[in-house]
Amino acid sequence: MANASEIFETLKKTLTVTADKAAKKTDEIIAVQKVKNKKASLEKQMDGTYRSIGKKIFDAYREGSPLAEDLAKLCEKISTLQEEIEACKEEIADIKGEPIGNSRGPIREEEIEDADFEEADSEEELPEEEAEAEDAVEAATEETAENVEESKTEE
Repeated sequence: MANASEIFETLKKTLTVTADKAAKKTDEIIAVQKVKNKKASLEKQMDGTYRSIGKKIFDAYREGSPLAEDLAKLCEKISTLQEEIEACKEEIADIKGEPIGNSRGPIREEEIEDADFEEADSEEELPEEEAEAEDAVEAATEETAENVEESKTEE
């Protein structure tokens, strides 16, 4: 028969484990969100560079100038930004412990052209991350309640 101090000790241990799990999940969510924000910033820079390419091409076209050198520098910048964005995706996958890559296969060029792109807003992604954290806390709370019930039945 368990006495009150054993029940409270079990409860204390379970609450500590639950709090640790919730803290770990919260840290993961924060780390992922930071990388997502960096990725969104890089994508925004890349979009600006794409606009610069378009403007330079148009200006050169209008003036009848050769395009190669100016365009090459901008294309190099886009390639660098794309590599950094991929690194962000890999870092997010590492933090979440998920495999890297797209399980549905490569995206076809037609899908990209037909896609309806919108600016990324990191605050819009946050509620999904908060929901994941709430689910983790809820699961840990249920586990705590089960442990307390088990302690009571041992009495």
